[in-house]
Amino acid sequence: MLPLTPGDAALQQRALFDTTITVYGRGSDGRLSQVLHQDVRAHLAELGVVGAATAPDRMELGAYRELYWDPGVVLPETAQIQDAATETRWNPVVGTFGAFGRGAIVALHCTVSRAKA
Repeated sequence: MLPLTPGDAALQQRALFDTTITVYGRGSDGRLSQVLHQDVRAHLAELGVVGAATAPDRMELGAYRELYWDPGVVLPETAQIQDAATETRWNPVVGTFGAFGRGAIVALHCTVSRAKA
């Protein structure tokens, strides 16, 4: 397989990113309310729950997603993101960050867990 060129990466990004997110960091009051980035192109993929043995296991897996976002945006592990389509907030899972693409990076990704209200 040949590495991706930057042009190929741009095409894949347009196909992959189907929503936008807002990235929040801690404000002076300690709450996750300070906007770090807005209108970041992204994709939230549901994780497969078929392999989960029990209903509680499936419910637990349902609270997680795989987040793919524009590689030009730095997402701190301590941030919180909000999906523009559903207004659901998600927390990145520390230690799950990586890059996606061959040659040119198409997206950055990490696992996120649904934030508790």
